[in-house]
Amino acid sequence: MQLEIIELQSSTVLKCKYKEASEIIEFWKCLPEEDFPELHDVALKLVCRFGSTYICEKSFSRMTFIKNKYRTKLTNSHLKNLMLLSSTKLKPNYEEIISMKQIQHT
Repeated sequence: MQLEIIELQSSTVLKCKYKEASEIIEFWKCLPEEDFPELHDVALKLVCRFGSTYICEKSFSRMTFIKNKYRTKLTNSHLKNLMLLSSTKLKPNYEEIISMKQIQHT
């Protein structure tokens, strides 16, 4: 593993990938497994452990924010939908959704 770390430190290509990666997880995923087998395995095991804990805590924080004292009557389906909306990186096109709806006149 020491030789793999030395090779990693001396690689200019991997240094560039590290600087370009927006998250550390992306860098470790792009690390070539055939060139760094031991380092790749150890890194992914550590990244998975901390990533899953972080995601769990982040989701719990979102849920406690959504289910506050003013929203006590949320159903499970509403909570599920709100959790999906709060945890996705997708942005809905509200104008298109609204244009597809028909206005009801009373």
